[in-house]
Amino acid sequence: MKFLKAIMIILLSILISVAAVYVYESDNWQRELMATRIGIPAGIISGVIFLILNMYALAARDLKMRLLLQVLSFLLIVAITTAVMMKAIFWVYNPV
Repeated sequence: MKFLKAIMIILLSILISVAAVYVYESDNWQRELMATRIGIPAGIISGVIFLILNMYALAARDLKMRLLLQVLSFLLIVAITTAVMMKAIFWVYNPV
């Protein structure tokens, strides 16, 4: 059961990352390509980071506070990872 929860968290973070990149990216012919190319790796990385953080740091809290911390930390991790991946992909394609 824990394995299915982990897979669902990773799939949810992938969907959120792809949606965020799709909304943020300008309206051009590369929009869908960039959303999948950035969103999928960012979602996988953020999901794994959240699962590790959840297992070690958030497990000892009471239930009400733990749920709030889990939601906030999940959204923060997804936002940071997606922003870093968007900057990294632009550094690869547009070197200075």
